Amino acid sequence: MLKKPNEINPNQTWIYNLVPKRLVGELTGTGGYGQPREGWGLYFQEGWDIDLIITISFVVFILGSLLFAVCWSVLEHDVQGAFGVSAYMVTACGLFVAFVVNKTG
Repeated sequence: MLKKPNEINPNQTWIYNLVPKRLVGELTGTGGYGQPREGWGLYFQEGWDIDLIITISFVVFILGSLLFAVCWSVLEHDVQGAFGVSAYMVTACGLFVAFVVNKTG
């Protein structure tokens, strides 16, 4: 239903029936300006999932740099050069995460 909303049958109400609804009175809530009101229903917060981006970046860069270091050390017999490049890759990961966090606020 999220990928093809035009194909939803208007007579399908099973999802609507699962959402809690206020039947009597006006729904009021407290909250500051720009903050969602507390009440019944759903609140979607759009935007980037920074925690997921940081986790994936660290896993990919750290595992990639470790794999590179081990392969380079075994194939070229140069441990210092392998971990020099791996350290560069981990530093690039840190800069990438800092850039993403800075741009998303």
